[in-house]
Amino acid sequence: MSSQRIRQAILQRDYARLDGVGLDPEQLTRYVAVLVRVAALDDITVQEHVLVERIAAVLGLTEEGLARAFLIAEDRKVTTEALLGGLRDKGLRVCLLRDAYRLAAADLEVTAKEVDTLGRIASALAIPPEVASEIRTIALQESALNREFSKIVRAAEHG
Repeated sequence: MSSQRIRQAILQRDYARLDGVGLDPEQLTRYVAVLVRVAALDDITVQEHVLVERIAAVLGLTEEGLARAFLIAEDRKVTTEALLGGLRDKGLRVCLLRDAYRLAAADLEVTAKEVDTLGRIASALAIPPEVASEIRTIALQESALNREFSKIVRAAEHG
């Protein structure tokens, strides 16, 4: 399966298009480690932890890979820039920024520290500011829509 097809599946959140072909486990571990670092900026909330686990599962990261991502995220000798440098696929880089924004919004508050860190991540990923701004808008809208949809599901379950 081509990198382009994998990238499109992730971008569109149409994971069925992956047809069982996984992404490079090392890149996925780095991807998730960066997300853990974003979550840890203001202490990891339950919502953020659950979202990290969901993203890891959807991307096909094993439990061992997830545990390794948490360990790497805690190791301050490994810089975030070094983690980001290991992400070669440009589509995966865009997806990482989107998921980082979604993670920052998971606790319903995107702090100044998170905004600053997300800006540095976008820069390190070589994502132009105008594109990063579009990604931020989309990610925050997606987060809000997911919360609204969850309310509808909960109402249906109780009604």
